[in-house]
Amino acid sequence: MIKILITGHGSLEHTIDALNLGAAGYISKPIKPEELLTTVNKRLASRNNNLKMTQKKIIRFIDKKLGELPE
Repeated sequence: MIKILITGHGSLEHTIDALNLGAAGYISKPIKPEELLTTVNKRLASRNNNLKMTQKKIIRFIDKKLGELPE
């Protein structure tokens, strides 16, 4: 799950706390639709990139283990 905090009382301290507690983004009100879409798209792209990297690691692991099997 990607968590993006939207608040009406933004501050640097709250931003840092939110990010340290696992928020992937932080937006202060009033919300600008373009800013929200940009933030969501960036976080989705990052998540998709991480999934691709994980899939590549799994494939390399399986290939390595298959190569170690006796014939």
